Amino acid sequence: MEHSSPVASLPMYDFPELREAHDRFWVAIRDNIHAEGVNAPDSLSLGGETMSHWTDAALILSQTCGLPYARDLHGKVQLVGTPDYGVESCPPGYYHSAIVIRADDERETFADFASARFAVNSTGSQSGYKALTKALENIGSSLRIPQITGSHENSALAVAEGREDVAAIDAVTFQHLCRYRSWTEKLRILTHTPPTPGLPYICSLDAPRTTILNAVRQSIDALSIDDREALLIRGMVDIPASRYAAVL
Repeated sequence: MEHSSPVASLPMYDFPELREAHDRFWVAIRDNIHAEGVNAPDSLSLGGETMSHWTDAALILSQTCGLPYARDLHGKVQLVGTPDYGVESCPPGYYHSAIVIRADDERETFADFASARFAVNSTGSQSGYKALTKALENIGSSLRIPQITGSHENSALAVAEGREDVAAIDAVTFQHLCRYRSWTEKLRILTHTPPTPGLPYICSLDAPRTTILNAVRQSIDALSIDDREALLIRGMVDIPASRYAAVL
């Protein structure tokens, strides 16, 4: 359903502990957009079904995952740009998945987990599903009926509690989990998947992309030290849509 009023969201790293920082970030973006004579919502939309939101003709700004962008959204939305979270061992704007296991699991290589129990947040996730299936293909294996958990946090918790053996967790998400969830002490990173383009910002086909991009860049530059550290955002990167298509 289309909205008559503009909508925006930042759903991909929406931890409760980050809600206030995200709200301040959005207010700065909104005010920069308003300064250019473009309407933008007062506040971010929370919850709801993401695909209908991402394809809303009134979408001013949101963040999606690389896999649904490449598979479902390319040509239906505009790619605004990709935030850089400064992920270690990745080019700017790129990220990877942390392959996590229990800290007391004595297996040493990913190949040792070829027939293990895997937790997956969603089959629509680049970091939690697609990167994992490719990693398994590289060792001559495949993903056997994983436990679908609904979120990276649930996947990591399933491993920490011993209900599953392995999960691939978005590296940015895992940084946040290590900050805010004490049970991550029961986990360790076995390895990382190869870098892929990070989670891009998008807007509708009718939205003023350049105005929005400039507003986001200005707002990142103006983040307080505390909010920059909380959100982990370092800047914006222009990654071509063709790089996202390569994840398919």
